[in-house]
Amino acid sequence: MAQKWLYEPDELDIMILSKLQEECNLSIRQIAKCLGIPTSTVQRRIANLNDRGIIQGCHAIINKEYLGYSSLFSFINVTTGFIKDEAGYIDKFAEEEIKEKYKVEPDFHFIVDAETGLKANPWEFVLDVFSSLTPKAYGEDIAAIQIIYALHGRVDILLKVIGTDQKILGRYIEDKVSIIPGITGVESLTVFDVRKDEIRLPFLIDLEEGEG
Repeated sequence: MAQKWLYEPDELDIMILSKLQEECNLSIRQIAKCLGIPTSTVQRRIANLNDRGIIQGCHAIINKEYLGYSSLFSFINVTTGFIKDEAGYIDKFAEEEIKEKYKVEPDFHFIVDAETGLKANPWEFVLDVFSSLTPKAYGEDIAAIQIIYALHGRVDILLKVIGTDQKILGRYIEDKVSIIPGITGVESLTVFDVRKDEIRLPFLIDLEEGEG
């Protein structure tokens, strides 16, 4: 099946995107030289790709081990369900944006939407809490949620948690994740070896005929 595009780029757009994916710190002059086109054309095309939201940023990929982070990290499977706040999580631990969006019904401790007064959806509430969480320091160690996925299936949410020490990951999960109301299950999966972690998109122009 042919690719379906939200925006129909031409071959030149794809060539420029392919070059930027290979090395995002290439200058406009260098890209123009590689492709044999004027620098003004490359500049105009990149500006258009940025304006359309196709290029969403250009970031350095940092080797975390050189900066003291553990080579190990964890994926956390989270399931959600019945939601009450009998331990006072919102008052004691929640970030300000969560306190503004949710409140606790005083008689039965249900967490409700602050605007409508209706019971909060556990899945939405937990996702909002995860999104609000900031990295936590443990002395000279750090742990943080790096990626949050909302899922359909046996598991509701998948987190990627990184830290400077494997033991700190366990403490972070205990301190920040397990205590959230609405979570009915947490399963930690430790990754000890990454065989592939590709962030670049494959383009047909980069593939040999019949490849894939």
